[in-house]
Amino acid sequence: MKAPPKISVLVPTYNRESTLVQSLSSIFNQTIPPYEVIVIDDGSSDNTNRILEDFSQKHSNFLFIHQENRGKSAALNRGLPLASGNFIAFNDSDDLWKTDKLEKQLIALERFPECEVCFTDTKYGAEGETTTLQLAKILLTSQYGELENAAKRIVKDGTGIMMQTLLVRAPSMVRAGPFDEILKVAQDADFIMRLSLSSRFCYVNEPLVILDRVPSRSRLTTDYDANSIISLEQQKHQHSKWRSYFSAKETSTLLSLATARYCDTLNALSNSHLKIGQSENAKASLEEAFQVSHNYKYKLKKLFISTFPKLSTRLLCSD
Repeated sequence: MKAPPKISVLVPTYNRESTLVQSLSSIFNQTIPPYEVIVIDDGSSDNTNRILEDFSQKHSNFLFIHQENRGKSAALNRGLPLASGNFIAFNDSDDLWKTDKLEKQLIALERFPECEVCFTDTKYGAEGETTTLQLAKILLTSQYGELENAAKRIVKDGTGIMMQTLLVRAPSMVRAGPFDEILKVAQDADFIMRLSLSSRFCYVNEPLVILDRVPSRSRLTTDYDANSIISLEQQKHQHSKWRSYFSAKETSTLLSLATARYCDTLNALSNSHLKIGQSENAKASLEEAFQVSHNYKYKLKKLFISTFPKLSTRLLCSD
């Protein structure tokens, strides 16, 4: 008789008392229940601890730990060694799983036994219609299937694949390595990309996770809005790391795609600097993009900023 799957669920949290109960309840209410749920409290100062204590009294397979505030990557790295299941899943403490999420993902992994990672689609809000795969232009035609060229799709288009949807065989997690603790944003995309280099991906083409935000608010704070300087610097680190990795592996197609993403980020960073009057920083970002890509459009843009500083701010940074 086949042994039932042991699914460990990791949930990092920080000051999410208003959403934590619903999020955890959606995990425990699965048609195929998890083997264990591990919450890593990243230094919350609200009533998170009381909520976690309540869940620990109700569920014998519930574990929570506390750490000083160090960010999501550090929290996940703290939780991973505690997971004893043969599958690992993730959720954010403000997002919800539909009740049959794990059940349908196990069906997909059984149909595609060579795959080690299964993802689903995701939608914004319970009544939302837009999904993350639609936004990333990842068009899937069947309910269950395998994602071909996963690494190429992820590097080229951004993921569209959310950490909250992943169900991963434990050996694949080991090969991918720990989360990058330098990254305060984009750590999910970075980890998913590394998963895709050594594991095949299958999917359930259905939004089985509900995000507690809308497409225009993809970050929880304005400091990490997609075009903030902080966020773009983080993305720059991510794409620079990808370029170094693909260069060492002599993976020319992925290197080319990562370089394009890196230069796009530098160009966006230039615009963000320009908006707040940091023209020298704007030009430095463009020069770096040119040195990497040898594309003269960055040289021309830098020259335009130098020659027409006020006009360039008005034209290049208009919303």
